[in-house]
Amino acid sequence: MITVVLVTVVIGFRYAVGGDFFGYIDYYTYTTMYDTPSTVYFEPGFLYLIQFLKLFSFPPQAIIAATTCVQCILLVAWLRKRVDLAALVIFYIFSTLLIFEVNSTIRQGVAFFAILVALDAINRRNVFLFGAMIFLAFLFHRSAIVFFPIGLMLWRVSLPPVSLQLGGLMLAYFMTQLFSDQVIFLFSYLAPMLDYTSYGRTSRSDLLLTGGYDSYGIAAFFWMIVDIILILFSRRTAARWADQGYARYHYLFLVAAILTPVNTSWGFIPFARALFYFNGMRAICLAFLTADLLSRRSLRDASFAAALLVMFTAWLVVGIARGAAWASPYQFAF
Repeated sequence: MITVVLVTVVIGFRYAVGGDFFGYIDYYTYTTMYDTPSTVYFEPGFLYLIQFLKLFSFPPQAIIAATTCVQCILLVAWLRKRVDLAALVIFYIFSTLLIFEVNSTIRQGVAFFAILVALDAINRRNVFLFGAMIFLAFLFHRSAIVFFPIGLMLWRVSLPPVSLQLGGLMLAYFMTQLFSDQVIFLFSYLAPMLDYTSYGRTSRSDLLLTGGYDSYGIAAFFWMIVDIILILFSRRTAARWADQGYARYHYLFLVAAILTPVNTSWGFIPFARALFYFNGMRAICLAFLTADLLSRRSLRDASFAAALLVMFTAWLVVGIARGAAWASPYQFAF
């Protein structure tokens, strides 16, 4: 409870942080108690949350604080049986810059953390909780509905061989143009159904590093190295965390890994937003991997874990220095 309150205060009371901050403030300001899901652009869960807050005449900042609180509650619920992972998960949520994207896309951020709980429900074979969490995610972002069939497909999984994973990743990078044409065609067809057409007028998908298109190459190279590391250790990590259903998170991460070169070369924000759920799984997989390395009491493994922690600390510093996802400078509403 203390954690939820602290995070809500520190992150929920930010001001002018995140690319969509003022858009959400406007949503709150201009939404009325007479609005219905058919009269607003956004999802019913977000609408009802705004109307609930307006019952108490809260100021517009309340919608930022409330959604942050919901996100934090969902994350704490997921971490409840993973206390030994908590510090690393929080570290990677920040250092992979996932928190900056959550700050920009608060509705999709709620959906992401609800999907985490849904994946845990699959691991516990709790059909009701799985359905409830997917429904909650859908109430805040329509795109989350795709995780109902995805979740069913992940009910029973086993990781493919490392060689097959690496082969797919290398093929995606070396045949980016051919691969991109197919993905762009498919996404253009699905975008209206997934509620991503509203971003279509924006041509920049560099949500993490601003300051010029040269950052694309840097980011792509960085994530390619990270993805290779996660793949190389995937079988070992999956065996260590089999009881936590690691393979499911890894499969979703693989989607992000394979589509990263397309995202980098295309530079289209709707596609980047669609990948948000999958990109977020990198932070989760990195936490599992680092915890495994640190638990093995081997100097080599401990050194590798330390290298990862240092590398991502540096990545966070660079992200902040370059105004990652419009999340810096950080300032409060009071």
